[in-house]
Amino acid sequence: MLLASKEPTLKYVRMDHITAISPRVFLSLGIKGPKIQNFTFTNNLVGANERQINSAGGGPENCAFQPDKQGPAGILRHCFDSVTFTHNVIIDGFDSWPPGNFFPKNIGQVGFAKGTGLNEFRLCKQKDAGCKGSSKYAGAATDDKDIGADIDLVEAATKGVI
Repeated sequence: MLLASKEPTLKYVRMDHITAISPRVFLSLGIKGPKIQNFTFTNNLVGANERQINSAGGGPENCAFQPDKQGPAGILRHCFDSVTFTHNVIIDGFDSWPPGNFFPKNIGQVGFAKGTGLNEFRLCKQKDAGCKGSSKYAGAATDDKDIGADIDLVEAATKGVI
């Protein structure tokens, strides 16, 4: 959840190469006052879920007020100044998301490898025992890497952590 008050205004918020599949809400916003400046959301793999972008409350003063009426693109326009929102996989996303993103209808269309733990979120790169073929999101990020988290890097960074 992102929260901002009248002072200080958040600036240069960047969310890049994240994999987050939550059960209910993709993003919950509670922003009153100035818009967050220079918000970048790129190369992420997320589930839109049943609420997509939701208001964290606060009534009409919150830029995300009445999220169902605004739709995702409307909320991004009202809450953020200078938004870059592209090359994201938004599972089960519907309505008015910004262009330049990908919208598989369900998690099965993403092309995850079969596995457990972090391997559940590894994109297929070739046909093998756990994959029918390469995920169309492998190598599709703005930096030619896979969209979503770098699972190999996450595993290396957390090896041996309890």
